[in-house]
Amino acid sequence: AGGEQQQKQGKERKTSHEPIHARHCMSNRVCGQLVLSVGALDGLVEQLPNPAHRRTPLRRFTTRGRKLFAEIDVRWTTHAREVERAFAVVELDTTLHVLQTLSEPRCFRGCMSCQ
Repeated sequence: AGGEQQQKQGKERKTSHEPIHARHCMSNRVCGQLVLSVGALDGLVEQLPNPAHRRTPLRRFTTRGRKLFAEIDVRWTTHAREVERAFAVVELDTTLHVLQTLSEPRCFRGCMSCQ
């Protein structure tokens, strides 16, 4: 089953970056579904048939959605560069280390198998 899932993920990556983005940015499936539904209502996202799964359509940006995403991307990149200049490299490295450590699964019962 794991090999099939990796194959499906590989196919998604070849056809579109949107599935990767959704998988990494959404906190859960329901939240992601809501964002996609609103995007479809606003004409930013369109649904396509998914040959690999009948009940889960593929989605992609419409022309309008790609244009808006590109505009947001430019603004966000500009903002990120301004924030980057406000901090020393060592501060950003420390922040990254802390966030990565916090995101690692942990056992809070103190057992040795999780360490």
